[in-house]
Amino acid sequence: THARHIGEALRNARKKLELTEEACARACGLSDSCYADVELDDAEFFMNISLGTARRICRLLHLDLMALTSQYLGSDILPMPHGELSIADRSPATDAQFYGRHQLILDTRLARGMTDEELADAIGFEVITVRELEQHPTVETLPINVVVTTAIVLDLDPGQLLCDRA
Repeated sequence: THARHIGEALRNARKKLELTEEACARACGLSDSCYADVELDDAEFFMNISLGTARRICRLLHLDLMALTSQYLGSDILPMPHGELSIADRSPATDAQFYGRHQLILDTRLARGMTDEELADAIGFEVITVRELEQHPTVETLPINVVVTTAIVLDLDPGQLLCDRA
């Protein structure tokens, strides 16, 4: 059956694997209540837990992070410029690409003639978030909505920033 919300997709996958919420929470480094919230509220998955934690959940449940993001990251969470999120690049990244995502963000911003303040305004976050994105390979520590919004604003394929290592 097709799940209507990402929490439902996560719950269905967890039950198929006969895992409890508590087991998933422990395996992914979350408190029991935090994991329960992820299954209850789509915004939790996209706005509150980190990309790295979302990736751990998807690996544990044998789910495709990019497919889930493309399917469930809706306009109620993130304004979509063309209606729905399109992730064309779903290929695994080399180590250089994976650990160089911060440089891709910086290089793309500079090539577009944007200041860090302009990018911060465009993605709806403080300048410190942009500086973190550009100076450290910390993309995995940020929520998916920040990563995807940054990609959209910079006209990058979100897959380039959501990618997993090969």
